[in-house]
Amino acid sequence: MISFIITLFNSGFLLFLLNDYFKKNYPQKYEDFIIQYSFKVIYLYSKCEILYKKISNYINSNSRFNEILYYYKNNKKEENDIEFIYNNNIILKTNKNYLINKNNEKNAIILPSKFDFIIYSESNNMNEIEKENVNKLIMYTLPTESQNILCEFSNIRFILIEVSFNDNKTIKIDFLQKNENYYIVGNIVNSIFIQYFLYKYYKKELEENNLMDLFKTQEIILNIIDHNIERKCIYFESRYIKFEKDSYEIGNN
Repeated sequence: MISFIITLFNSGFLLFLLNDYFKKNYPQKYEDFIIQYSFKVIYLYSKCEILYKKISNYINSNSRFNEILYYYKNNKKEENDIEFIYNNNIILKTNKNYLINKNNEKNAIILPSKFDFIIYSESNNMNEIEKENVNKLIMYTLPTESQNILCEFSNIRFILIEVSFNDNKTIKIDFLQKNENYYIVGNIVNSIFIQYFLYKYYKKELEENNLMDLFKTQEIILNIIDHNIERKCIYFESRYIKFEKDSYEIGNN
């Protein structure tokens, strides 16, 4: 590294001496050379700018090119964005495009005949500063070909969420896990989903409270303080929570 810096310094110093020598001893030729070189640089810059504009116009006007560009840009994110969940485990991973157009696929895979629910993960870059946020849409049935699978933010955020069991042990949870967001319009949180959610994100707490063998059979109760600072108690044996855009619903199973 030091030898590279010394070489760079020596080269720069040599160019400085040569420039000074030609400027003093051949002023006219030096000036002509600088003028010609400047014109060539300006001409080259103009040509590059024109070429760049032509390429940009072609890309913007060519829908097929944009489709290809979009596919290769987003294909990696769209891989395995669908997960089939059964008994708190992922039993199949696929992607949204295949799931919607499954009947048109030549090399079709067999979808599970039995599953608890499906989770669709949609990446969302808010801006260059914020980290990528992954929104999670919960589906309890297979989507149809005409169904538009997308994640719409819910404006609801619970202030406090506690899961309690009938032996009075409690675990604090949150539906916003680091960069994974379950506050999505249409998401239904019921006992089956809560079991999966606890197993995925709070396995350590379950083990510490000796609940690993019991949380599937014990009644799960959710105590919340909602966005209006109201306390609610949801018994998941017979009820569920559904998120809307600016509200949430507590329904009966």
